[in-house]
Amino acid sequence: MLARYGVAAYEREVARVRLAILKRSEGAMDRIDRLLEAAKRDYRDVLMWAEYPEEGRALWTLSSHLSPEQRDELEHVRGRDRAQYLAWLAKTRDQRSEE
Repeated sequence: MLARYGVAAYEREVARVRLAILKRSEGAMDRIDRLLEAAKRDYRDVLMWAEYPEEGRALWTLSSHLSPEQRDELEHVRGRDRAQYLAWLAKTRDQRSEE
């Protein structure tokens, strides 16, 4: 199924997007199909959902006029998002090495 993404010239960052689809789908085939369709429309959505879930939900981060405190909080949010993604990736690698 994942091979459906990356066929068209406009479908960018193929490996990263496919990994994001796997993360967000949690292995559910119907979710993979929906995420593939979303990636074909705009791959950045799938990347945001997988790699930056907390920031994606925090609409205040979209403001171009963040206070210094908000900028600090945004850095913390991004740090937590990065940590959760790396933890998921490590867990996935561990599971694959056990197989």
